[in-house]
Amino acid sequence: MRIGPTSWMLLAGAAIYTGAGCGGSLSGGTGGTGGVAGGTAGTSSTAGGPGDDGGGAAGSPYDGVTATWADVTVQIGPTNLAPGNLTMHVIDPTMPASGRAFTYPSATRFSPENDGADVTVLYGCSGPTVERVTLLSCATGGISGGTRTPGCIGVTFDQLGPRGNFMDTDGTSCTVATGSASFHIPRPVSSPAAADGSAGDAASGSFNLDCVRPDGTHLNLNARFVIPVESSFLAC
Repeated sequence: MRIGPTSWMLLAGAAIYTGAGCGGSLSGGTGGTGGVAGGTAGTSSTAGGPGDDGGGAAGSPYDGVTATWADVTVQIGPTNLAPGNLTMHVIDPTMPASGRAFTYPSATRFSPENDGADVTVLYGCSGPTVERVTLLSCATGGISGGTRTPGCIGVTFDQLGPRGNFMDTDGTSCTVATGSASFHIPRPVSSPAAADGSAGDAASGSFNLDCVRPDGTHLNLNARFVIPVESSFLAC
């Protein structure tokens, strides 16, 4: 389907809503917003592989595409995975025993009104290149690439580095400063999927982020996920 005048959007990945998570309430209240981490990381993107004629084993030019931004790697290809959830551990390094675990169900619909965890991939307009990956654990609350929802995280990965925020359950937002991540993303489907994202494989991966609260406290955010993915494309 056509989304606005400047992009095409395709949906992939089945999604089953399994109940509320986020380590507590997912509703009510707003707080501060996350900032943007500066700096520019190295970037590379490759497509295809030896013997696949640039089209991958299944004939898709996206199979075998890899984007690398410093400590973030994105690989495109079949995952053969059904959606599960996103599990994240939040740890204050000065008090390791006080770690908390959050579990987020897969989204049944995508941003801006997403109701669970999902990944959005932005591809280039003229070839199979990855420009950006955004991960949301639950509703954005009106912040692009971040979240206002207590107990939730919104983070974007690209050549500028990871950026976004984690809104803690006390309503305090910490800003993502640095981190690493690994994504295995199914190639975009060849035709628009159902509005609930019921076609295609799920995305899988993990991340390890350093998030800084306004008082200077650092939180380690470590997560693993198997969640639905939405694909969009830059207009040429």
